[in-house]
Amino acid sequence: YMLTLQWSSPARVASEFISWLAAILDFLRHAAILRGEVLFVDGHTRSQDGGSSKGSLRSGGLAMAAVLAVVAETFRLDAFSALSYLSSQVLVAAIRPDAVA
Repeated sequence: YMLTLQWSSPARVASEFISWLAAILDFLRHAAILRGEVLFVDGHTRSQDGGSSKGSLRSGGLAMAAVLAVVAETFRLDAFSALSYLSSQVLVAAIRPDAVA
Protein backbone atom coordinates (compact mmCIF):
# COMPACT_ATOMS: atom_id res chain seq x y z
CA TYR A 1 0.00 0.00 0.00
CA MET A 2 1.07 3.57 -0.57
CA LEU A 3 -0.22 6.88 0.73
CA THR A 4 0.44 9.88 -1.46
CA LEU A 5 -0.72 13.25 -0.19
CA GLN A 6 -2.33 15.51 -2.78
CA TRP A 7 -1.16 18.98 -1.77
CA SER A 8 -3.17 21.96 -2.93
CA SER A 9 -0.01 23.96 -3.70
CA PRO A 10 3.76 23.52 -3.67
CA ALA A 11 3.96 25.79 -0.59
CA ARG A 12 2.86 22.98 1.78
CA VAL A 13 1.58 25.08 4.65
CA ALA A 14 1.37 23.70 8.20
CA SER A 15 -2.44 23.91 8.35
CA GLU A 16 -2.71 21.61 5.34
CA PHE A 17 -0.30 19.15 6.96
CA ILE A 18 -2.49 19.16 10.08
CA SER A 19 -5.53 18.39 7.91
CA TRP A 20 -3.69 15.31 6.52
CA LEU A 21 -2.60 14.07 9.95
CA ALA A 22 -5.65 11.85 10.54
CA ALA A 23 -5.14 10.10 7.18
CA ILE A 24 -1.44 9.65 7.91
CA LEU A 25 -2.13 8.11 11.32
CA ASP A 26 -4.83 5.83 9.84
CA PHE A 27 -2.34 4.67 7.22
CA LEU A 28 0.24 3.97 9.93
CA ARG A 29 -2.29 1.99 11.99
CA HIS A 30 -3.12 -0.05 8.90
CA ALA A 31 0.58 -0.70 8.31
CA ALA A 32 1.03 -1.78 11.93
CA ILE A 33 -1.90 -4.22 11.74
CA LEU A 34 -0.44 -5.77 8.59
CA ARG A 35 3.05 -5.73 10.14
CA GLY A 36 4.24 -3.59 7.28
CA GLU A 37 7.12 -1.20 7.04
CA VAL A 38 6.74 2.51 6.41
CA LEU A 39 9.11 4.83 4.61
CA PHE A 40 8.55 8.58 4.83
CA VAL A 41 9.77 10.28 1.66
CA ASP A 42 10.10 14.02 1.58
CA GLY A 43 10.87 16.08 -1.48
CA HIS A 44 12.58 19.30 -2.25
CA THR A 45 10.99 22.49 -3.49
CA ARG A 46 12.46 25.41 -5.33
CA SER A 47 12.21 28.71 -3.52
CA GLN A 48 12.35 31.99 -5.34
CA ASP A 49 15.13 34.13 -3.96
CA GLY A 50 15.40 37.60 -5.35
CA GLY A 51 13.85 36.79 -8.72
CA SER A 52 16.39 34.14 -9.63
CA SER A 53 15.01 31.90 -12.34
CA LYS A 54 16.58 28.79 -10.85
CA GLY A 55 15.86 29.39 -7.16
CA SER A 56 17.41 27.32 -4.41
CA LEU A 57 16.41 23.85 -3.26
CA ARG A 58 14.76 23.67 0.14
CA SER A 59 13.96 20.50 2.05
CA GLY A 60 10.26 19.99 2.65
CA GLY A 61 10.49 18.90 6.28
CA LEU A 62 7.11 17.18 6.21
CA ALA A 63 8.51 13.70 6.72
CA MET A 64 10.24 14.93 9.88
CA ALA A 65 7.02 16.60 11.01
CA ALA A 66 5.11 13.36 10.41
CA VAL A 67 7.64 11.34 12.40
CA LEU A 68 7.47 13.93 15.18
CA ALA A 69 3.65 13.72 15.21
CA VAL A 70 3.72 9.92 15.32
CA VAL A 71 6.21 9.83 18.21
CA ALA A 72 4.27 12.51 20.10
CA GLU A 73 0.97 10.65 19.61
CA THR A 74 2.40 7.22 20.39
CA PHE A 75 4.13 8.21 23.60
CA ARG A 76 1.68 11.00 24.54
CA LEU A 77 4.44 13.62 24.53
CA ASP A 78 4.37 17.31 23.77
CA ALA A 79 6.23 18.39 20.62
CA PHE A 80 9.34 19.56 22.48
CA SER A 81 9.71 16.30 24.40
CA ALA A 82 9.15 14.26 21.24
CA LEU A 83 11.75 16.32 19.37
CA SER A 84 14.19 15.87 22.26
CA TYR A 85 13.57 12.11 22.16
CA LEU A 86 14.14 11.97 18.40
CA SER A 87 17.24 14.11 18.73
CA SER A 88 18.67 11.67 21.26
CA GLN A 89 18.00 8.72 18.91
CA VAL A 90 18.65 10.31 15.52
CA LEU A 91 20.60 13.46 14.99
CA VAL A 92 17.75 15.74 14.03
CA ALA A 93 20.24 18.54 13.47
CA ALA A 94 21.86 16.48 10.70
CA ILE A 95 18.49 16.02 8.99
CA ARG A 96 16.89 19.42 9.62
CA PRO A 97 19.35 21.99 11.06
CA ASP A 98 16.67 24.70 10.99
CA ALA A 99 14.42 22.59 13.28
CA VAL A 100 16.84 22.90 16.19
CA ALA A 101 18.06 26.43 15.51
